Amino acid sequence: MKKLLFTIFTAAVMAMAQATDGTAPANSKPSLDTHSGIYVDLGLGASLTAYTYDNSEFLDFSNYLEENIFGMGPSANVKVGWLFSNLMTAHASLAYSRANGTLEIIMHGGLFGSTTESSYDVKIQNIFLGAGATFFPFRKPKSIMKGFYVGADIGYNIMQCSNDENIDYRQKNMTWRIETGKAWHVSENVLLGIGGIAAIGYARDAISGNFGLEAKVIYK
Repeated sequence: MKKLLFTIFTAAVMAMAQATDGTAPANSKPSLDTHSGIYVDLGLGASLTAYTYDNSEFLDFSNYLEENIFGMGPSANVKVGWLFSNLMTAHASLAYSRANGTLEIIMHGGLFGSTTESSYDVKIQNIFLGAGATFFPFRKPKSIMKGFYVGADIGYNIMQCSNDENIDYRQKNMTWRIETGKAWHVSENVLLGIGGIAAIGYARDAISGNFGLEAKVIYK
């Protein structure tokens, strides 16, 4: 009888220990990853810059100016913020791109006037500073979509266009950036991935865009 009681007591202690050591039963479903913490996102890639200026809408039948800028080159961005429940981040963003491109200037002489065109090789730089949020909607550990993300930022962009001759042009505007991509875990908190970025800025008479692909390193 004592041996039987000892056996039951031992089995009960082992069962309680298994229940309290944090080990999930083999047939239980994996829980969602809901941790929170520091979020860091580093990107490096290439982007295309496009810009157009046309003030004819405000100067009907008068002399007006049209400018077009195109270029391609390297880009980089960094985001630093906080991750909430592995679902959403709130972060500050800093992005930089530079490119070798072309500036085309078209002078329109009015309704019966002439048109003069000129083109210059230029260097283009973009600096963006803003804030936004990134969403990771798929959190199930075994989901093939885990690591997919989509984000948006709003901020201020400065574009500088210059050459070694007489071109030194700057444009400042509010800019919206949208980013989406996929990242894969290489450790518990580090992911490697790839993402696409589209940035659109608007000011009176002018629209600017920056479009690119970047390799990503994410800590979350």
